[in-house]
Amino acid sequence: MSKDHTAERSVSPEQLVRLADWSLRKPVIAVMGEFSSGKSTLMNLLLGRAILPTQVTATRMPPVWLRHGEGAAFRVDRAGNRHPVDMAETGAIPMDDTRYVGLYAKADILRRCDLIDTPGISDPNIKVDHWIRTIGYANAVMWCTHSGQAWRESERGMWETLPTRLRQTSILLVTRKD
Repeated sequence: MSKDHTAERSVSPEQLVRLADWSLRKPVIAVMGEFSSGKSTLMNLLLGRAILPTQVTATRMPPVWLRHGEGAAFRVDRAGNRHPVDMAETGAIPMDDTRYVGLYAKADILRRCDLIDTPGISDPNIKVDHWIRTIGYANAVMWCTHSGQAWRESERGMWETLPTRLRQTSILLVTRKD
């Protein structure tokens, strides 16, 4: 038997406010992949200028949430509190107590959506829980995979841990073709 998906469902006033807020916000797209897969380079390309650091080695940064506008950089701790951040001193950001770093930029793409640059999934120095909560805010994922070793088993395994709703709305990007 099939379930009737048109049946009425009641929600609490709090749930209704949350649903209304959720429906009005811009989409959030997370950029994921192993370290050095071209995530930050792709983000800088989409933004039209170099905002995020790009290195051959892994960068020790929590997820970076980019929004349209102006304002000082900040970090959100595990309890949800905001703290100012000096982006010239990214090594001073406490990884274990940071949910994400928030940055504002004036870029056309950020008028349409927010972007989240995630740490490389294969970096043993960065725990999965350092970015997995932030991914929960995303509506879709752009997964970057290196063309020389595309779609490794570690990537597939991490992909499988993502919520089904994200896997259904996401794309795989093969990077570093050059």
